Amino acid sequence: MNKSMLGSSYRLLQLLMVMLSLGATMLVCAQAPKSPSLSHKEFNEVIPIVVENNKIFLRAKINNKEFRFIFDSGSPTVITTQAAQAAGLKPVGQHGAVAKNTGTDANGVAVTMDKYQVDTLQLGGITFSDFTALVFDPSHLPIGGCVLDGGVIGSDLFPQAVWQLNAKDNTLTIASSVKALKYVKKSKNTKEVPLLQFGYPFAPIFDYKVGKHLNDKLMFDTGAPTLVALAEPAYEAINNVREVQGELGYMGNIVARAYAPESAARLTHEQDVVQVPIDSLAIGKLKLTDINASVREKAPSLLGAVILKSHIVTLDYPNKKAYFYAYNTDYKPPVESQVQFRLDGDKVQVSYIGKGSESERRGVQLGHTVWNINGVDVGTINDKNRCEKVRWLLSLKYSPQIEYTLMVNGLEQKIVEKDS
Repeated sequence: MNKSMLGSSYRLLQLLMVMLSLGATMLVCAQAPKSPSLSHKEFNEVIPIVVENNKIFLRAKINNKEFRFIFDSGSPTVITTQAAQAAGLKPVGQHGAVAKNTGTDANGVAVTMDKYQVDTLQLGGITFSDFTALVFDPSHLPIGGCVLDGGVIGSDLFPQAVWQLNAKDNTLTIASSVKALKYVKKSKNTKEVPLLQFGYPFAPIFDYKVGKHLNDKLMFDTGAPTLVALAEPAYEAINNVREVQGELGYMGNIVARAYAPESAARLTHEQDVVQVPIDSLAIGKLKLTDINASVREKAPSLLGAVILKSHIVTLDYPNKKAYFYAYNTDYKPPVESQVQFRLDGDKVQVSYIGKGSESERRGVQLGHTVWNINGVDVGTINDKNRCEKVRWLLSLKYSPQIEYTLMVNGLEQKIVEKDS
């Protein structure tokens, strides 16, 4: 293919990526759910958050019943079936039929959820009232009941307020204006970025650039436990432009084989884990340098929760601006363990194998059952210890050394995996 044809193909691919990005950030709705009303016109509420395994948790009340929620800017608000029943929520619909919404989960698989009427949802002293939320039963997911209590506080609540995520002080501030907030005034540490909005569920979208190779859009997704994840079309576009410009070599390396992250539909599959070294990625005036981006199959590209390790992020929806305040410029994401695990039913399985790792050399395969990790028995999983074991397994993602026992080719093997 000559350079002219490659350039035309790249421009067409860019347009397709934008279309895919916008489609992927919103659930497919015949009609967008009813938006909430706010209890106050002026407010500045500071709410405690807890960050566990790069997930943000907070307490909120539905119809005066308190639950623990994940705060996820890449999702609409979703309430678990169990919380909806406990709070006495009523389904939306006509003639006895419950209204439904079909969208796609993190792996691009179609998921259908019921629509329910929420009378009140309280975050601190602020009440969101009289709106429609999606209801989902996570009990079929191996870890769903362990991390999803009330459900997810999502981006459909964002448009009427300013939201400031501060992992340094473990707070979420919800305000009617940025005027009373810290970390938004002009300074060398504060970068202002245009905030793009494309309708329900109003996820925060930004323009971004990768050197001279790519101009695209990405979503700020606090539910993604990564710094930057390039959508596969974006990754391919970068390498196409490198070829056009005469640059040698394919950018990106396969660093592991793993199961795709489990999502709402629970369907998962094996995939190569690709790491892309990026010298410079710009989100407006915000410059991220010397980063290793991952690659995800579906659009859009993501700016994940790891950005909160180094920046306080403020989303000013009324004025369509975002602010990134750098408080830890020396932060570097830790190296992932060369072997990782997941829970499948009542078994702990290998879910990630690093390329060139001891596990790979010893013939370990994805899905192999493990019964002991670092001296802890994981061969017996039951309802009493399930959640404890799930949280512990998640905490091993960045462990510098893991020793585990399993059967390989009919022989019991004990494998010690260390940082490479």
